[in-house]
Amino acid sequence: MARTIQQIQDELIAKKEADGTLQPLLTSASKVAIWKLWTYICAFCQHVLETFFDDHKEEVQDIIKAEKKHTLTWYETKIKAFQTGYTLPIDSDEYATIDEAAQIIAHASATEIGSIVRIKVATLNGGVLTALGNAELLAVRAYMSRIKDGGVRLMITTNDPDDLQVSFEIYYDPLVLSDTGARIDGTANTPVQDAVKAFVTTLPFNGLLVVNRLLRYVEDNVEGVRICSVSTIQARYGALPFTPITVEYLPDAGYLLFDAEFFADNTTFTPHNPI
Repeated sequence: MARTIQQIQDELIAKKEADGTLQPLLTSASKVAIWKLWTYICAFCQHVLETFFDDHKEEVQDIIKAEKKHTLTWYETKIKAFQTGYTLPIDSDEYATIDEAAQIIAHASATEIGSIVRIKVATLNGGVLTALGNAELLAVRAYMSRIKDGGVRLMITTNDPDDLQVSFEIYYDPLVLSDTGARIDGTANTPVQDAVKAFVTTLPFNGLLVVNRLLRYVEDNVEGVRICSVSTIQARYGALPFTPITVEYLPDAGYLLFDAEFFADNTTFTPHNPI
């Protein structure tokens, strides 16, 4: 891990102090002494170099991890390399031409379900996660059938987001928020709702929604929220009925759609004294 500039400079100064030739010559205690400025310059350059080494090491590790065949990460990497409208060379798992504009799969997650590897995928449309079209999904399945390991059964799915309904009991500081949840300084009309949206959209693809983390996120990031308590939190996928979430929820589609209207209609705000 790269050392800080100060750590490197301190080591250089310590070396100077221990050197019988340099120590008697470089005695100025001024912060802008030429010898101190040079130690800072050298420390800065060394810090940049060590940072580059760290970045390079991380990049190499990611490449090695992605290139390990027969792993779930390998399947995720390969399916994101799919290019719509391109064919694969015979006996190859790589395209002859790499066209990033044709790589339509923005997110993928591979998990094992018994003897099957399920891969959830989604694309981006105007910056919003959406399901692939039927023709695109058929092409992706054909592509993966050519490059997968023999004997491995794949289930590749792409679905609309799971629906998420949330409502809270909010106890708030009346010096900051109004009884509708808006900031009284006028800078935000729905800060709590905005925080829930931000939390949901920043979850990793196929990541768990953990109820306690959501509550903590709202309390930590919305000024004026004293206590955030769940009234309702439930989700569903497809045409199934909503199911209450008690601790955590893994979206079947890999991502969630937050119902802002339900939140606005069912969340209550109560003034509260400082805790």
